[in-house]
Amino acid sequence: MVAQNFAPALACVNVHEGGKDDDKRDPGGRTAYGVTQARYNQYLRDQGRTRADVWDITVPERVAIWRAYYWDVL
Repeated sequence: MVAQNFAPALACVNVHEGGKDDDKRDPGGRTAYGVTQARYNQYLRDQGRTRADVWDITVPERVAIWRAYYWDVL
């Protein structure tokens, strides 16, 4: 993907993934702003950090996750 497309693509994601959800029927489980608890755990582990609640995720962490685990892998 082209690097300059990341910010506009992220803006589109934010429109649809702009909140927190913990619907037991959702197979993704506890989610905040499009990041599942499982993905957040992986990110924290990869960073050498301890687990934390995805609902406490920061904007820089979300951006880092979207870039590393979704954008850069394509």
